[in-house]
Amino acid sequence: MRIALFSETYPPLINGVSTHVKCLRDGLVKEGHEVLVLYADPKAKSFRLKEGVLVCPSLALKKIYGFGLADSARVARSRYLSYFMPEIIHIHSEFGIGLAGVLAAKRLDVPFVHTMHTMYKEYMHYIMPKILTKPGLKVAQAYARYIGERAKELIGPSRKIAEFFKACGVKKEVNIISNTVELDLFDVNFIDKAAIKEVKNKYRIADNDFVLCFCGRLGKEKSVDLLLKFFSHVIRKKQNSEYSAGGTAGEKMKLMIIGDGPCANELKELTVKLKISDKVIFTGRVEHDQMPPYYAACNMYVTASTTEIDSISMKEAMATNLPALYIADKLNRDQIIHGGNGFIYRNADEMYNYIQEYCNYSPDLKEKMRKKARESVVKYGFDEWIKRVLDVYKKALLPETTR
Repeated sequence: MRIALFSETYPPLINGVSTHVKCLRDGLVKEGHEVLVLYADPKAKSFRLKEGVLVCPSLALKKIYGFGLADSARVARSRYLSYFMPEIIHIHSEFGIGLAGVLAAKRLDVPFVHTMHTMYKEYMHYIMPKILTKPGLKVAQAYARYIGERAKELIGPSRKIAEFFKACGVKKEVNIISNTVELDLFDVNFIDKAAIKEVKNKYRIADNDFVLCFCGRLGKEKSVDLLLKFFSHVIRKKQNSEYSAGGTAGEKMKLMIIGDGPCANELKELTVKLKISDKVIFTGRVEHDQMPPYYAACNMYVTASTTEIDSISMKEAMATNLPALYIADKLNRDQIIHGGNGFIYRNADEMYNYIQEYCNYSPDLKEKMRKKARESVVKYGFDEWIKRVLDVYKKALLPETTR
């Protein structure tokens, strides 16, 4: 099968969609399919094709860290695509290059599949003033309906996407296919012990420190500011508890923030205001293949974001045997089994309580939860994931009379 994947982002840019599309491309190639990836690169001056990846020049979106918006109609891109002659097109973006995929599918008379990775309402603030976000969202929903009604099949990593399309008026079924991760890469048995020690030494992490970590783009939608406020509450509560017991002031607990983004500086300033700057580590950008020892240097993954659809970063951490501390999110409640592979909290007090509960576990109980964390991700194995996506492609290729 010849498959064209359209995405606004691809490695070396680091984010969940980029990782997702790269994994999909590699899996499809492994299964013997021909794949052409077309992605928007704001740094590219001209079209470049290398090893099945077509880099497309795009307009830099300065407010959205590292992203570019490609012109939906470019003659050069059309030529490359016509030469490749895909049997199916799979778009991973709604605008820019995603729209180019929709138009190409119509021009070439081939079906297209659409995977939605992003909840529009959480990103409207990047592109328009607050006063316009409500009408802007209505326009975005109408546009999503336009794309959804024309796609032969829809894919969503969680039920959030199905609910969104339903709210937009799209009656089509959404194939729910959870994201996968590279299980071998994040297997603690294969992570270089020297690399873990190097990370700990670099950030002055002692072996008896308890380190929470979060990985993601440091943008408003990730609620890292809320995470820092909750963490400061945890530290204060821990200090009060330890002072009353005659101990030290919570010095062993740290929070590692992995990633970069437009809010990085203001988040660092917030740690100073909250008086926790000595307990928060900002690593900046970390290349994807360098992530395993960072996770392995930590004890638990934590997030305060309710905008996640199916967090790849969290799954990668869990594949590295880290239990997850996940803020309550109704539509994603099945991703964490409370007390099994992690904990679900609703506020700062509950965050503190569950951290303390885990810290008080016996070594055997901790190891049991660590194993459950990885086991819960293993079920989203790479081969099964590729098979399910291919099944969607096969459905999309069926004649309308047999669908």
